[in-house]
Amino acid sequence: MQRFQVIEDENLWNKSLNLIEFADPCHGFVFHKIYQLHQNANSIKLLEYRENNQFVLYPLIIYDVPNEISKEKFKYATSAYGFTGHLIKGSEEFLDTAFSYIDEWIIKEKICAEFVRFTPFLNWELERLEKYNYEISRNRILAIWDTKYKSSKSDSLEYECNMTKRAKKSGAIFREIKKDELNLFQNLYNQTMLLNNADKFFFYSNEYFENLYQNGLFQKNFIYGIFHNKNLIAAAWFIVFKNIAVYHLGCNNRDIPGVSNYVIKEGIRDLVRNKDVLKINLTGGRTQDVKDSLLRFKLSISNSKKDFFVGKRTIMPNIYNEFISRYDSLNREIPSNKFIPWS
Repeated sequence: MQRFQVIEDENLWNKSLNLIEFADPCHGFVFHKIYQLHQNANSIKLLEYRENNQFVLYPLIIYDVPNEISKEKFKYATSAYGFTGHLIKGSEEFLDTAFSYIDEWIIKEKICAEFVRFTPFLNWELERLEKYNYEISRNRILAIWDTKYKSSKSDSLEYECNMTKRAKKSGAIFREIKKDELNLFQNLYNQTMLLNNADKFFFYSNEYFENLYQNGLFQKNFIYGIFHNKNLIAAAWFIVFKNIAVYHLGCNNRDIPGVSNYVIKEGIRDLVRNKDVLKINLTGGRTQDVKDSLLRFKLSISNSKKDFFVGKRTIMPNIYNEFISRYDSLNREIPSNKFIPWS
């Protein structure tokens, strides 16, 4: 039986995702809810069209277009910060029907534009989305640890680079951080963001960390730390769903060289050996430049890489273009170089 539904309930949301073998850890309800709160979004929705083993699922975070740009209560939508986007399996005829329902709902909700970050583990041909007015483009390279790749010494979980060896010689100790120690991670993370002069987007509230760390509902969270003289000096937070993990947050006070390598490498070892994880998305760098130092660092730890794709579309192009024009007239010194410039 064919059906289209808009899901807002946490249990129904995660129940739908549990039926999908290649859902990403970031697809879950909690992950979307914390970003709705973090970014003051209007709402979160999971659009679903399903028929037996065919489905179209994708979660959205929905925002209001600013009043100075639209007084007509229009909205725009994005995927969650991370790697989510559409989960799709079905024939061409099925997809045509599914998107007819989806587009009708989007128009009814007055959503003028949509920006999607796709999971790198999506088992579907992204170019097929172009039929539904998506513009698909490669955004950047992601570092991936995949258990099926073991081609060289440096790929082995037994291998230790010189940076890790130096960190160990300094007396640094690796161990898992438990939920009652969450404040240790949060304090070090905030310290790291200050050291990095990070954008305000990357400073999160207490509620963000506490709400994200909800093991057993959909995703599982594993936080690993490096301690020196009983003080936390580096940490890495991984989110896991089924056998896929994503490296979500990391921090380092820069006291001892090599500890970032140490904590991620040992975290990978534990996830693969003890947590039944098969693939780990270590994410990418700060920019699209292959010379980006953060990207190069992550690629030095990973054993493979993938392209990270994004999608953009509007099924109301005249309205969207009018909003871009209004934005440009209000921000003459700031060109609209983003698909959703007011976001």
